[in-house]
Amino acid sequence: MSRDRAEAGTRARPEAERETPRRDRERRDRPGIDERAEGALRDAGAYRVVAVKDLIDCRFGGNRFAAMATLRRLERDGLLRIAKAQGPRGGEFQVAGLTVRGRQRLEASGGEQRWWTGRLDVRQSSHDAAVYRAAAAEEARIDEAGGRVTRVRIDAEFRSIVARRVEKARAEGGAAAAEAEADRLAGELGLSREGGKFHYPDARIEYVDDQGRTGGVDVEVTTAHYRRKAIRAKASAGMALHAAGRAAARAAGFGRG
Repeated sequence: MSRDRAEAGTRARPEAERETPRRDRERRDRPGIDERAEGALRDAGAYRVVAVKDLIDCRFGGNRFAAMATLRRLERDGLLRIAKAQGPRGGEFQVAGLTVRGRQRLEASGGEQRWWTGRLDVRQSSHDAAVYRAAAAEEARIDEAGGRVTRVRIDAEFRSIVARRVEKARAEGGAAAAEAEADRLAGELGLSREGGKFHYPDARIEYVDDQGRTGGVDVEVTTAHYRRKAIRAKASAGMALHAAGRAAARAAGFGRG
């Protein structure tokens, strides 16, 4: 070996050694397959129904082969169920939701998050999947700003709390007590209430920002069937509106000057 090549090799080794820890950190920061599987379970449990194509994008970086291998394994393990849903135009797509066993596994970890088994109704699943897609965009904004999502609450959770406590108040004190409890719950849960009617978001994303402050984003997915009055009410309640398709965007007037 010539002296020049030997010196070059000697100089190259320290540089390579300096780069190795960085590459190791990058590998450690990249989610492993088990972490992605756990993330897919948590998303399905938090949002009740998620589109498989959205899980592939959000949890597996668009790698369909790795995603389907993992999701099918979760299905074989009895934790996840995959079924077909129908889109607004009649096209079919795959959705995923937790089984009872999958929900019980997540519940065993404790915490405030409520987990849901998948309601894999062919038509309703389309809307539920759109909620996850919209919420994923909001979660990405929170993450990019240095925040951390702490809990997701879907409309079914709010509706069940309100129904249970208002009916209890009605049984104990009549209509006046029920109305008073509804007003109190609106403040406690941070829900808008007008004319005796609650405006429930499709999902609320609770988070802690990079300064340690808590916050929340209410997400609402609008469809072509939404009336302008309902859309204005949701917007005035401070919800982040996401149109489910072009027809819904036109109906809501999105993109107009």
